[in-house]
Amino acid sequence: MKNLIKEFNTKDALIVISSYPQKQGEPALLNAVACYTGNLLHAYRDRKIIVLCEITSEAEMYRRGNLLIARCYRRGSPLLYLDLIRALLRFNKPRQILLQFEFNMLGQTPVTTLLPIFLAAVKLSGRRLSVVLHQVVEDLGTIGGHLGLTGMSLKRTILNRGLKSFYIATGMLSDRIVVHEQTLKNRLAHMVNAEKIDVISHGLSLDNSEEVRPLRRGRTSRQKLGLRKDEFVLLLFGYITWYKGVDWLIQKVGKLAQDQPKLKLLIAGGPSATLRDKPHYQAFLRKVERLSKRYRRSVRVTGFIPENQVRSYFAAADLVVLPYRSLISASGPLSFALRFAKPILLSKALAESLENPDVRTALEQCRMQPEDLMFSLSGNDFAKKIESLVAKRGRLNRLSRASIALRELRSWETIVGLYEATLAKEPKASILVRLVQSLARPTTDKSETLATES
Repeated sequence: MKNLIKEFNTKDALIVISSYPQKQGEPALLNAVACYTGNLLHAYRDRKIIVLCEITSEAEMYRRGNLLIARCYRRGSPLLYLDLIRALLRFNKPRQILLQFEFNMLGQTPVTTLLPIFLAAVKLSGRRLSVVLHQVVEDLGTIGGHLGLTGMSLKRTILNRGLKSFYIATGMLSDRIVVHEQTLKNRLAHMVNAEKIDVISHGLSLDNSEEVRPLRRGRTSRQKLGLRKDEFVLLLFGYITWYKGVDWLIQKVGKLAQDQPKLKLLIAGGPSATLRDKPHYQAFLRKVERLSKRYRRSVRVTGFIPENQVRSYFAAADLVVLPYRSLISASGPLSFALRFAKPILLSKALAESLENPDVRTALEQCRMQPEDLMFSLSGNDFAKKIESLVAKRGRLNRLSRASIALRELRSWETIVGLYEATLAKEPKASILVRLVQSLARPTTDKSETLATES
């Protein structure tokens, strides 16, 4: 262990604080950030990285190529931040720290509220700190069903104020902040200096076995899943949550299938690892179970899908649907759909995600408009879009072309380059630092500066 610490404890190494996949088992069973960080760091080739992550069974340290995995804290522990500080003291030479953050990743609300104190300690150490915010929400009322806050106006108001304070503190104590969507930057810019915020899209894996052309409907895949060749299969992939509109889609497809019996819906995913113990979430899961049983002829909920079977589910699908009620983070399921170049339809709640520059570039290449990919959650818009695609399946190829164009811009190798560019940026000095620097200058310099600024 001492030799590993000595090898990785260098000035140019990068410390990453995040959930991280276990040695064995499925990354998605831990949480979404573990999947993200695992994929991101796997694409790093030329830099030593120290990963400070949660203990899943016991504290341990082991090497994975250019990565040193140090499982040093327990999620939800009151000593979590002290454990992280001890680890940072052990690895005292690296000057850059990258924190991947998602709510509930470190623990419940009491633990999360202490994060700014930890960030302040890191800041005082003189190291450069970049924070990746996987979620940015201004009003928790927009995801009340996801958090169990429906009708709790006073509690929601208090939490909203606390949330705003959290973002402000995080912005003040960070040198750089990364978000995955332009619209998340726009929200955060109401509370944090916009010059500190960088937008880096969610990456996706493109290995040599995955060709550029779309992943065609596989006969073998359909046979394995008990689907017929003539059926029109919709796929909803990922964790089952309220804000992703799972219950809405089950009801819509179930009713549509009464007139179109060949329409099928696969819900390929299981419970959220960070919400599964919440009473309101358990009630939501029971609702999804009731609805899937009511429409069992057209709807199938598979439960968690092992990573080595994901490709088969996408191969079996005609169309990937993202019926989100709210945009709070980048969509992991969207990245999977792009990875396999599948046609997608997304709700207008995700319309702002189409504002990203790379999305606009891809749509322009395909001579498409954002409206071609979207549907409304109200009225009959979704039904009309599906009926049109069922009647003329050739239109699916057009949707696939947009996925192909966009996925080439979001490989993990490209994303690593964007991260390195962000980490290389000079930190934006805080108001306090600038004031101290100003007072330290000669009088003539200060007057010249003031004249220039005015």
